[in-house]
Amino acid sequence: MSELGFCFFSGFGFDRKFWEPLTSLLSGEHYFSDSIPKETQGLIGVGHSLGFMKMQTYSWKAQVGICPFLQMVRSVSYPKGVHPLVLRQMLQKLESQPHVLLSDFYHNCGLEAHPEISFHANELRDDLKLMLNCSITLPAHALILVGTEDRIVDIEHSRHMFSSHQDYVEHPNGGHVLGFDKAN
Repeated sequence: MSELGFCFFSGFGFDRKFWEPLTSLLSGEHYFSDSIPKETQGLIGVGHSLGFMKMQTYSWKAQVGICPFLQMVRSVSYPKGVHPLVLRQMLQKLESQPHVLLSDFYHNCGLEAHPEISFHANELRDDLKLMLNCSITLPAHALILVGTEDRIVDIEHSRHMFSSHQDYVEHPNGGHVLGFDKAN
């Protein structure tokens, strides 16, 4: 039996360091969204939040979504989504106070200590615009893990998107980073 390989996609405001507590426990090959191999069909794609949306352009052996969303913005189809004004305000704050934006975001994620990441304003801007304008279809074979206390992707929004999916798991009292906050 060969070892499993994984490719990890981080959500908004996080980089590959977010995954270190998990990848240190796994054997096999590990890739990240900044180093995707040409062939992904034999790998398990793992995406956190926006990272789950970003990884949908590739073919995977299996998929795991950690606090993912199919569409972030509120609409008729997704009434519990985020109001578009919130994301537009985040775009404005990114231009004037990027460190404050990230500090507020990490606080809302439930992180007491802010991760030391190398961020690029252009990438964060592109991510916010993607959240404003994009929606995806739920892949047939995906394990979906959500937290009931997520302040970024509201549990009612998650339930609306995923609760009928056969591989949907709610973590009681879990926030947007589902225990990763304990490791950071």
